[in-house]
Order: sequence, then C-alpha cells, then structure tokens
Amino acid sequence: MRTSVKYCLALLGVLLLFLKLFRDLSAAASDSLRPNLANDAITHAWPFFSYAKATIQSGVLPLWNPYTSLGTPFFAEIGLGLFYPLSWVTLLTDVPSALLLIQFLTVAIGMAGMYGYMRYLALEPLARFLGVALFAFAVFIESFYPTMGYSFCLMPVILWMGHRMMVTPDLRNTCLVALSLALCFLGGFPNYFIYAVLILAVYCACLLGLSFPDIRLPGIATRAGMTLLVVAQTLGLVAVQLLPSYELSSLSYRSLESGSAYDPDSILSLIHIS
Repeated sequence: MRTSVKYCLALLGVLLLFLKLFRDLSAAASDSLRPNLANDAITHAWPFFSYAKATIQSGVLPLWNPYTSLGTPFFAEIGLGLFYPLSWVTLLTDVPSALLLIQFLTVAIGMAGMYGYMRYLALEPLARFLGVALFAFAVFIESFYPTMGYSFCLMPVILWMGHRMMVTPDLRNTCLVALSLALCFLGGFPNYFIYAVLILAVYCACLLGLSFPDIRLPGIATRAGMTLLVVAQTLGLVAVQLLPSYELSSLSYRSLESGSAYDPDSILSLIHIS
C-alpha cells in the first residue's frame, strides 16, 4: 500500500474516533444516570465557574468565595484551574455549554499532541493511529473532571517538546518546554504535573545516555544548562497562580497580629475589570 494512502487512512481513522468521542461526550452530558462520567463537571466545576463568571462580569476579581464553608480563597485555589486558558471559555457562553466545549477541546488537544509527537518520532501511520486512539480514550475519561483533563492532555506535548530540546538545545525549544509544563501546572491537578516532571526527567536522562557517544560532556553540560533555564521559566510562568496566595496571606489574622499593615496599593487591589 502506498504511503500516501496509509496516511489518509490513519487521518480518517483519527477523525472518526474524534467524532465518536464527541458524540459520547454529548450523550454523557445529557444523561444524569451516568454519574461517573458527567456529574464531576456538574457538581464540582459548574458552581465554581458560574461564581467566577458572575463575579468577573460584575467588574471585580473573585479573590474570595464566601459560599463554601465559612469562606475560602478562590483564585488562590490551584485545584480550580482558573488561570488555564480553556477555563476562559466559560466567559463566552453559558457554563453548561462551556463545560461540554472544554471537554471537547481537551480531547482534541490530547489527540493533536499525541499525533504531533508520534509524527516527530517518524512512526508509521498505523502506529500513529494506535497511539492517538489509546491516548484519546484516556483523555476522554479524564476530561469529565476538568482540571484532571487540563493537566493530563498535555503529557504528549511535554514529552515532544522535551525530546526536541534534547536534540536541539536552543532558546526556542527551552521556552516551549517551559510553556507546556506551566500549562500542565496551571491546569489545576498538581499530581499530574509531578508525574509529568518525573517522566520527562527520566525520558531526557535516557536520551542523554543513548546520545552520549555523540555529544560528549560539553553537549551534556549545554543541555543541563537549558534544563535549569526551563525550571526558571516555568517558575516565572506559574507565579501568576501564586500571586493571589500572597495577597491572601497579607490579609491573614497572623499577619495583622504581627503588626504588618495591608498595603492598599498592592497589585491585585488595583486590578479591576471595566
């Protein structure tokens, strides 16, 4: 069979699989009898995203949630994934439709990332399809809890960008690795971020070990320096999630008791959405 025909068949298979998963997502979202699939988004994400949307549309940032327990930090809560770009979809339409669209996009990102990674590895079309299919079903299950899907769908992209950096250790590839890791963290499920970092570390170490005869010690030193740059860039990008926590700590009873005064010109107090 000609190579072009194989590629067309693989792409057709990926497209049909994507349409099937989207149909299953739609069916699960409309079926209240499937709690393991749909109710995480309904019972957990829907109320929080609704509160965030209403508060932002009123012109203020929701730093605090007064409706949970006796009040809890909101932007400071990593597990909500409010700084993840897909969460902003809820500002564009009603929350239930946005949650379905988020699940749809999460699966799409996972499939596209896996296909790009397998293509980068120059695998055969059938291998690409099988890899995309297996990962698509995994992301499909995780996407029903938004923050889990947010972080998990980026795993192939992280490995892909990490491999590129080990092969070509330049600033562009370093920035791409840091961006993919930062998005994984901001997704709101730290467990998967830790897994991603550990897997990437082992993966890169194996690549270095296999390529040592060619790159020698200077090549390893260059890649080690790039890795440190990735860590610095990632920390800088995820700092946006830590700013609300700092703001909250400046208002805590312990800080006030120690004599520290709240600065009315602090960063977040000046931010208002008109």
